[in-house]
Amino acid sequence: VILSMSLKKASLISALRSREIELCSYRRDRITAFILANLITKTDRTFEYMWMKISPQGACFGMDRRMYFDNHQTCYYLDGCYGAPRCVYSHSPSSRADKIVAVMLYHMPVRREDPTPEEKENILLVLTNDGYLKLLSADTGRVLRSVFLSTIPKFRYLSWSDYQHTVQVKSVQFHPQQNPCVLSQRSPLLTLVILKTHPIKLMASLVIDKQIFGKDATDGSVEGGILMIIHSSKKYFFYNFESIVKNYSVLSGDIGDEVIVNGNWGVIGQPGFGVPITIKMDELPPSIFEATSSVNAGINFGGVPFVYIHTPNPKYHHLFHIKDLATSKLVGKLSNDCMSIQDDTVGFHDDDYQRLMYISGPTLSCYQLVTDSLSGTIQMNKIWERNFAQSRSAHDQCERSSSGRRIKRARNLVNLDGLEVTVQDIDYENELELMYAVVTRPGVGESVEAHLHFIDDDTGLTNKIIPLPEWNEDEANTVYYELDVIVHEVKSDFASKCYLYRLTR
Repeated sequence: VILSMSLKKASLISALRSREIELCSYRRDRITAFILANLITKTDRTFEYMWMKISPQGACFGMDRRMYFDNHQTCYYLDGCYGAPRCVYSHSPSSRADKIVAVMLYHMPVRREDPTPEEKENILLVLTNDGYLKLLSADTGRVLRSVFLSTIPKFRYLSWSDYQHTVQVKSVQFHPQQNPCVLSQRSPLLTLVILKTHPIKLMASLVIDKQIFGKDATDGSVEGGILMIIHSSKKYFFYNFESIVKNYSVLSGDIGDEVIVNGNWGVIGQPGFGVPITIKMDELPPSIFEATSSVNAGINFGGVPFVYIHTPNPKYHHLFHIKDLATSKLVGKLSNDCMSIQDDTVGFHDDDYQRLMYISGPTLSCYQLVTDSLSGTIQMNKIWERNFAQSRSAHDQCERSSSGRRIKRARNLVNLDGLEVTVQDIDYENELELMYAVVTRPGVGESVEAHLHFIDDDTGLTNKIIPLPEWNEDEANTVYYELDVIVHEVKSDFASKCYLYRLTR
């Protein structure tokens, strides 16, 4: 923190001198990041178009400056000559059975002695159409390890249960025609498999059963040691997953172990056997927390002490309540009567869980959570607010008619700003400590213009604006920024166009 504060007051020349004499590699990296952030925000340098690639399938961007195309069969690294990325590997197209349906990248932490082969390099964790979980080398695409899960049910979703430590594999929801034998005994909703990384180890495998959690259960997941069940009534129930593993485990074993399940012998993770169910619940475990919220908004937790964000009335999904997790006392409300083409969103700052970021139409706001040292109560204070819409004049707002009769307006004109100017997304570049937002506004004729705004994290003011000329409002747009590169993907039903812009030297 002290280093960051001193760097903010330093000039580029003094930062370069400090970098030359600095012995600590971490501090040198921080100074380098400061210099690059200043080149981006405080000089006349901009981002120029360098490269474009068309792919029949969508692109995937890793945190390791890699881009993947063609269902992850082609990999580019962002260190090529003349600003263009370098092709790392390109494999022949995969078969329908080997098609990748979900993917995640994880990095190897500092290792103990004698690591396994899969611990020596960065890994692509992929889920294939034929029910395999595979570990691929991010540098070569080579398969390092394969674990067979199952073909019934079909597993389709990968996510972090505990970031970079525990992964969750989720199946599609059960249907009667999939496995009528199972459904005759129970009412399964979906299957979850929880695995530890570094290296891959089986933690638990369980079926979310409607007979246990309720007939109106619609989804379930495990995050941060908590099992969350969502109901059609927009109710969210939370359960202690560690307690569930302790009290309801019926089988212990790791991938590669020989086990007997229902009289059948097999090896966990091998074809024909897969990963068996290790947890079976015959009663509803006690819930540790419950709340109501809309499906789009969900429930977010953060802050110290913990607070949670939800929409108490799902019909009013633009009204957010922030509450103390320990007492459920209301900390604050966030709402805006601005009409917008996108739903409002509230989330915690990527680099500071004591701050909230609120997007509503053309407005981006930042709030700080503060705890009173005497009473212990939590307060929410607005730090800054930025409206990207052009200011509208109010001089023509007539209050009386020509005959003198008073006119009461139902809605102020400014409430329509969100239909024209919209904050599409915000993100935070951790290495450079730069916040950026993608903002769209009407262009010439019926076109829509998009720009990437580099925003001062302390004031909300825009330091630099970068145009995104290839924005297409009729197709899916994704903007990815890292260090000196901006990648803009425009994806249609038939192809994906990927545009790369690099900081000028």
